[in-house]
Amino acid sequence: MNNLWQGIEGLHSLKYFLNSLITNRAFPQAVIIEGPAGCGKDFIASRFAQIMSASKVTYSIENFSASTQPFSAPWIKYVFALPRGKNEGSQDGPLQKLLPEAVGLIVEEINTKNKNPYYSLNIPEANEIKINSIRDIGRYFSLTADPNIHRTVLISKAELMNTEGTNALLKDLEEPPPHSTFILTTSNAEALLPTIRSRCWNLKASPLAIEEVSKVLSNSFDVGIEEAEAIAPLANGSLETARQLLFDDIAKLKKLTVNFLRESSIRKIDTAFRIIEKPIIKEGKDTILLFLQLVMLWLADASRSRYGMKNLFYYEFPESFAMYNTNYSSVDLAPIVSKVDSFIQQISNNNANPSIVIHSLCYLIPDILAKHVQFSETVNSL
Repeated sequence: MNNLWQGIEGLHSLKYFLNSLITNRAFPQAVIIEGPAGCGKDFIASRFAQIMSASKVTYSIENFSASTQPFSAPWIKYVFALPRGKNEGSQDGPLQKLLPEAVGLIVEEINTKNKNPYYSLNIPEANEIKINSIRDIGRYFSLTADPNIHRTVLISKAELMNTEGTNALLKDLEEPPPHSTFILTTSNAEALLPTIRSRCWNLKASPLAIEEVSKVLSNSFDVGIEEAEAIAPLANGSLETARQLLFDDIAKLKKLTVNFLRESSIRKIDTAFRIIEKPIIKEGKDTILLFLQLVMLWLADASRSRYGMKNLFYYEFPESFAMYNTNYSSVDLAPIVSKVDSFIQQISNNNANPSIVIHSLCYLIPDILAKHVQFSETVNSL
């Protein structure tokens, strides 16, 4: 069944489960697929919708081929956040009160996503999934009432449904039309009402592996291989994060990180802090988290370089590892790695002030290095 998922990277456990449903033709009425932003949830949901439709026509899908219009085909209703039109009422169609240029942009965005299913829609002022869009689902079912077509409603970023839309969807889930499936994709299932979650099968989509992020960036977004490989380790398995990083100057941030580590390791605390104060700390939480991830990658490279391992993320800075191996060859970096990882978790969960965390890091590194050096000197003097 590998050909069924051609072009879809990762999501191995989810594919395995969906394969079992396909084999047994056990198509669910409602599913929530939860996973990090940019891991391909909409992509695999759309493909599953096509497979269910194809299986209705014939049980044999050995010659299955992916649709060139995965988000616009007759067997799928793609629901997503839209802007609100002037004087728009809940009974209007979802696009009815939008200006022609706004509708044209939305059509263009869908065309782009049809060509590249990993593409994330970029529609200005699209902050919620409107009740108009949920009510339009009924119209879709009335226009596609063909018993040979298994129809799927795919609601992308379902956590963006407003209250009225959520209540309207509940009615659809209570009495779904025959030969239909509702798939809700989200990065935060807890934001959905318990009554919605209780009516759906809840499935998990895993983050993409580093090599999978790199491959999608190269194949689907025309990113150079070297740049893709530089960004992928920082993306946390998310293509949305990776694409955002494309707008950052990774080379500059790597150099800042190396300079910070060099100055902090020799206890030049003020200098180390000034190096990252404006470009990192004042940029806010997301940039600080990125910086801490870069610190983690340098620490990992430092450990690998000790054993002569190649393909380092910081390959441009061999002198930094030479200095480390000369001065701190016996230092166990595990305590620093563990602490930096805890800093990342604290900031991610809003349990720590990012600026205070960076101040702590400035002192943490030289303190741990000094303890090891003092211990080594004591042992050597015995």
